[in-house]
Amino acid sequence: REAARRRIAYRELEADALAQLADSVHHEGVCLLVRPAPVLELSELAERVADQGLLIALDDVQNPHNLGAVLRSAAYFGARGLIVSADKKLTASARRVAEGGAEYVPVVSVPDMPEALKAFADQKFAIVGADTRARVQLHALKWPKRVVLVLGHEREGLSKPVRTACNSLVRIAGTDAVESLNVSVAAGVLLASYAHQHGLGE
Repeated sequence: REAARRRIAYRELEADALAQLADSVHHEGVCLLVRPAPVLELSELAERVADQGLLIALDDVQNPHNLGAVLRSAAYFGARGLIVSADKKLTASARRVAEGGAEYVPVVSVPDMPEALKAFADQKFAIVGADTRARVQLHALKWPKRVVLVLGHEREGLSKPVRTACNSLVRIAGTDAVESLNVSVAAGVLLASYAHQHGLGE
């Protein structure tokens, strides 16, 4: 009725046909056909930050659910964008896990992550990598105003070239019960720390 009132074309489909159209069974009964968002260049992503803000870079994060969960936290805390490797696609399952975050946080794919980080460093961004072996603990970190937060592979962490591209490394202190946090949980903790210091998302 609402679509008809707004003169928006619609079709009613059986459940199987709707799942095929959505490429997922998790469509909640409604699918929209929309124009894709414009693909941003790295320079446009940098402009979104202006004088203060945070971007997230994912170094070979494999699980689309982790990507979606990072996007959700990024949107909640007001991160300006997400940078991923060119072979990592924003899948339907990642969008679903993001719970709307994919509509607020632009995702930019890059063919060479270390080169992309260097480009941001040249534009006066601090490049801060999350690393379980870092000397600096999160509670002692004074966050720069313009920063790219880099998170690594679920098991391997940051690759050597990406770690080298970072200006500083930080770790989240915890017990020795497990080696590390899930990458999406770590993203939320780090984003909350930045938000506490700089009012990200306010």
